[in-house]
Amino acid sequence: MYSANLDTLLTLLYTIIDDIYQEHFAPHRPARGRPCKFSDSEVLTVAILAQWMFNGCESQTIDYINKHWTEYFPDIITKSAFNKRVRYLSGCMTLMGPLIADLCNDFIGRPSAHYEVLDGVGIPLKSLARSRRSDIINSGADVGKSGVPRSKYCGFKALVSIHPYGWFNGSVYGPASTDERWLSESYFRFREDPTLDPPNSHEMDAILGPRHRKNKRRKGPSGRIERDGVGGNCESRTCLSDLGLRGRRWEEHWLREYGVAVLHKGHLEGACPWRRWFMALRQKVEQAIGAMGQGKAQTALGCWNQWSCKARIAARIAKHNLSCLANLYFGRPCLAAIDVLTF
Repeated sequence: MYSANLDTLLTLLYTIIDDIYQEHFAPHRPARGRPCKFSDSEVLTVAILAQWMFNGCESQTIDYINKHWTEYFPDIITKSAFNKRVRYLSGCMTLMGPLIADLCNDFIGRPSAHYEVLDGVGIPLKSLARSRRSDIINSGADVGKSGVPRSKYCGFKALVSIHPYGWFNGSVYGPASTDERWLSESYFRFREDPTLDPPNSHEMDAILGPRHRKNKRRKGPSGRIERDGVGGNCESRTCLSDLGLRGRRWEEHWLREYGVAVLHKGHLEGACPWRRWFMALRQKVEQAIGAMGQGKAQTALGCWNQWSCKARIAARIAKHNLSCLANLYFGRPCLAAIDVLTF
């Protein structure tokens, strides 16, 4: 168990990220030009710290490092150069979250859980009033509804798989208007074989049969579904979800094709004791999503480039998993809040 102080925390975070980078990514990096003074591991560390410190604002994070943390990052680069490096490393950042989840599973000595919890979360790109058509086209986002009560927003919708302890085992995301059942189909499919094509309405109509509404076809994803964050560290065949994944034909298809049983409270009508037990298990996903947003709603990404959006969404997930792993090292509750500025 480590003592909880800023020096130990920053050293721990950088060491974890650098070990993962050197093992999984460094051997595949093209060897051209002079080595960078500010290493790729440091770029990834600062990008993840930005999600902790200033709601993902990398510019404010670099200003803070130049003013207070030069002893930790003596060769920090300019903001424009940092932005280019983060976009270049967006693929590494996407895989960072599942790889950190592997370390969390190894730490507790349980490589696989008996179940996982699935839920959708809306990630805004910008405020709806400020969103421009060019931003939506360049980023792959669109307009959808999320929250309680449901309200419109412009951005993405992510489906996250959460371990019973609270970290994210994997995730997929697509445009905000994408139904959660399409994201779940993509998650189960990519977990089985990452090289498969994403689902589309023609394919699923042939598998699931026609809809009840006359002359109405299923509406598939309106854009690209990002698959790199699926991970392979959770092989659980029981998934707990809300009513967003309800659908008899969908559930039978998932059980038949992938061997996954999706359970929701619609299966527990009238069984009050079991219903309370089920909702208690489901509560973990609300706590984990709240911890990812540091107790607040998901803040806007504040970018309009596809690669920047990919890197920042992945950095949020990696930040949450790093927080869980650091809490395990420090002997704290897994979802305890960590404020880097006051640690």
